[in-house]
Amino acid sequence: MEYKILRSLDFGVTFPTALRFLERLKKLVNADDLTFNLAHYITQFSLLYICFQNVKPSLVACGAIYLAMKSLRGRSSWNITFVKSTGYKEKLVKQVSDKLSELITSADSKPLKNKFASSKHMEVSSLPIAM
Repeated sequence: MEYKILRSLDFGVTFPTALRFLERLKKLVNADDLTFNLAHYITQFSLLYICFQNVKPSLVACGAIYLAMKSLRGRSSWNITFVKSTGYKEKLVKQVSDKLSELITSADSKPLKNKFASSKHMEVSSLPIAM
């Protein structure tokens, strides 16, 4: 009903992307710019694969920030606050991050790697991704 009303008023309603959720998660987990850029790089890889088209963007963002924290800190601290804020338990987030890790380590996307090799993105494409 609401959608029909908005359409009749010519409102441009869109769905949030993984990047928008990632921006929110950055504040939630108090991530630094390096962690955010690495997570952004990881979410971009999810757009290349059909297997992620049915995964909610918020879950992709959670998996990406989880994997980025694990890669940079050696561990990820998905705690009860994150569970309450996102609605995703660590087990589910870890499954998504494991799948993202597999895709990144097996994929070869030069344009994406070149984009994130720039100083603007803190050269995160050269960082090792944790398994």
